[in-house]
Amino acid sequence: MKAAEFKKLMKNYFAPTLRKYGFKGSGFNYIKATENHYIYTVQIQSDKYGEGCWIELGVTTDFLPDTLGYTINPKKVSPLDCEFRKRLDPTINDSMWLFGETEDKAKQSIVEMAHEFEQTGLVYFKQFVDFPSPLSLITIEDIINESPVLKHLESPLDLRLAMTVARVHTFLGNKRDAIKFCDWGLNNIGRATGLISVFEEIKQHNIA
Repeated sequence: MKAAEFKKLMKNYFAPTLRKYGFKGSGFNYIKATENHYIYTVQIQSDKYGEGCWIELGVTTDFLPDTLGYTINPKKVSPLDCEFRKRLDPTINDSMWLFGETEDKAKQSIVEMAHEFEQTGLVYFKQFVDFPSPLSLITIEDIINESPVLKHLESPLDLRLAMTVARVHTFLGNKRDAIKFCDWGLNNIGRATGLISVFEEIKQHNIA
């Protein structure tokens, strides 16, 4: 079955599950904007050979930029725009849910995808409910020690995480904390020189 045909079946066998939990969208893309800044996004990603797909989850906020530093469109955000991302693992195949050669096989994949979303995807999103928690609770020590909490959040790498937390504290008006994360980032920049100007800009904003 081709991806286009599989997408049509998603309308009846996958989309209703997401809409039940407040997501909007259709086909392979769904978004939920919460009432406390968090935005959840779900995208069905097809493999390059057109044989199957997997589920990508993403979490951002209505004030953080995308991963390239641009202002996000809350109505069009995708997991690729989010610093916090998770891929759901299928149970009927080692790497992806197969589109299947028949409609029944395709439905089997879609039903399991919906089940996996409810069992695993919602658990992931529930970590991001009470803004500014858990982002404001992340410490530099968590980053240095690679805290298990960060693994559960599917956090970005250390410098990008420090940058993101600095932006959160900036939004909250916690100038001292924002500067602290910027200083740590600048002192541990390594080869990620492209982030120097970002950290410096955030720091200057909090000094002014």
